[in-house]
Amino acid sequence: MAGSECAVVLTAGFGSRMFPVTAVVPKSLMPVANLPVLHYVLADLVAAGVRDIAIVVDRGDRAIREYVMGAPTVRRTLDARGWSAKYQAIAEAHAALADAAFTFIEQDVTGDYGTAVPARLAADFVAGRTCFYLSGDDLLMPSGGGPNVADFDSLRTAAASRGVAMQVAEVPPGRAHLYGMVEFRRHGATAELVSLAEKQGSARSSYANISRYYFEPAAFSAVTSVKPNPHTGELMITDALILLQQEGPVGVSVASGRYFDCGSVDGWHQANVAMAASR
Repeated sequence: MAGSECAVVLTAGFGSRMFPVTAVVPKSLMPVANLPVLHYVLADLVAAGVRDIAIVVDRGDRAIREYVMGAPTVRRTLDARGWSAKYQAIAEAHAALADAAFTFIEQDVTGDYGTAVPARLAADFVAGRTCFYLSGDDLLMPSGGGPNVADFDSLRTAAASRGVAMQVAEVPPGRAHLYGMVEFRRHGATAELVSLAEKQGSARSSYANISRYYFEPAAFSAVTSVKPNPHTGELMITDALILLQQEGPVGVSVASGRYFDCGSVDGWHQANVAMAASR
């Protein structure tokens, strides 16, 4: 699987829901316990067997690169001062990422905008492989702790014979207006997309689109060629999914992990409370 599968993780953007702190700190580096939320996303991918991962970062980013590569600047400074032992906590954390190769792709957020823009930027990296495509600031916490391999396997299964799948999570009715909501029908152990609605005041479903997808090559190509949305001007994954649904079924995976939207203040706070309670 390693040679034919990759992942694209989205971290670029303004993070305006968490201003002012995310004006200077990338939202995917906001800590859940003592690790950035991005760390959990990457560690779960690696545990699920993904070995080639691209991270789409803001143009000029240094913080995310520094963290993902094991904080080499910090290590050199500690070594020079004779404090090498202090690096041990960083080394232990990054052992979970050691089996993967990371590629950094820059996005100019002052240009084209939308969830499908990183797909265009990562097209050469993906190069005809199957691809996980997901946000770097969303957390799925399994009830038993440890890496969340199950939900990545579920996405793979949902895409089998369909070529494309999205992951959803149940959210409280009072928060449904904050997300794109998804209706689906079950087929035995799998499910297929029925409808997809962007954020709105009322919803007929309790399942939110959590921006985790699995694309086989033809489906990924459809995402890279999607046109700007006529209402927002953005290049949107959801528009590509609607077009793909017209050609055939789109798989749906219902997440088993507890979902936290760590790009919002309350979601990030809830994730920290839950992580502390699990330790």
